[in-house]
Amino acid sequence: SQQSKDSMKLETSKESVNNDPPETEKTENEHVAPVVTDCVIEIKNEIQKKIDGSVQPQICRGGHSIFEVPRSLRKLQPDAFVPYVVSIGPYHRESLRFREMEEHKLRLLRHVLDRTKCPPNVLHSFTDAMCKLEEETRNCYDKHGFKAIKQQKFVEMMLLDSCFILEWLTVAAYGILPCGYKADDPLFTSWGISRFIRRDLLLLQNQLPLFVLDELFRLTRGGQSKKEGESVEQLALKFFDAVLPELSQNSPEDNKDEPPRPRLHLLDVVRHALRPSQPNCQVKEPFRTAMHSVTRLRGTSVEFKKKDSTNFVDIEFKKGVLYIPLLVIYDSTKSIFLNLMVFEQHYPQCSNYVTSYVSFMDGLINSAKDVEYLYEKGL
Repeated sequence: SQQSKDSMKLETSKESVNNDPPETEKTENEHVAPVVTDCVIEIKNEIQKKIDGSVQPQICRGGHSIFEVPRSLRKLQPDAFVPYVVSIGPYHRESLRFREMEEHKLRLLRHVLDRTKCPPNVLHSFTDAMCKLEEETRNCYDKHGFKAIKQQKFVEMMLLDSCFILEWLTVAAYGILPCGYKADDPLFTSWGISRFIRRDLLLLQNQLPLFVLDELFRLTRGGQSKKEGESVEQLALKFFDAVLPELSQNSPEDNKDEPPRPRLHLLDVVRHALRPSQPNCQVKEPFRTAMHSVTRLRGTSVEFKKKDSTNFVDIEFKKGVLYIPLLVIYDSTKSIFLNLMVFEQHYPQCSNYVTSYVSFMDGLINSAKDVEYLYEKGL
């Protein structure tokens, strides 16, 4: 009967319990072994598959340094991360809106080939150099789908984009005519385009590794004496003076607040030049630091004075006086700040002084009166 079966199960259960070794008293450091079920094993295996299939982050040269901006940020600020006139690198390369600029890239490459006299087979040398850097360049981008781009297209993109960037830096430094272009060149003399080019070249998703630019720069200067201070970094800082005034006055050497490392791309070159002069002045956790507005601080003993510095990040508080350098606002300022901040948050070997500055100023300015008062003070 059912009652006798239940009785037999109970007896068997008692016997198994009695046959178990006596329990010892658990100490605080001992752990009870988890109960393993099919469900636990299945979930564990699925997680392990995802871990094994994930892309490992790399922080060395050639590792991930050019990141896709999170979708949530792109939705909040759709215009801050998308180029206006030119696509650099693989993120926006398929967009139809940049087809016209692709024709200009070919024209600039042709011009560089004609201007470069050494070595004889210039295009072969350029292409060979890009092929040698292809794998390292691919690893700089964090989007796994770019691995599927065919070698021919990827290397061609590297060459055209790097040539385009270097020509803009060179023409801005030495002039249109000295670089061999006509006075009415349709690209370099197009009204207002230079400010869009500068903005686009400082977008995080619109970067090319600096080692690619350095290599092509070396080849284009082959057989010629290198002018003093003529490097991609120095030319870039002069080029971006137009949107970040006196940026080139900030020496990129002697970084005090982060480990020495090569610059990664143009955005990183600019960010490095904006570092504060004082090694300990950056806020490590800016969003946990409360900052009162100008209006509230004016009611205290705090004074505001303009600081004579070429670096707007170089804020200093001394003896009740807040010294703030002048900040000139352009149409592209917001976009540049946002891209610098996203890069700081994503790259692990990177301090956060731009993020700290923006957070500080956001707390300082809460109303039109705050802006008006700082303007009156020459800030």
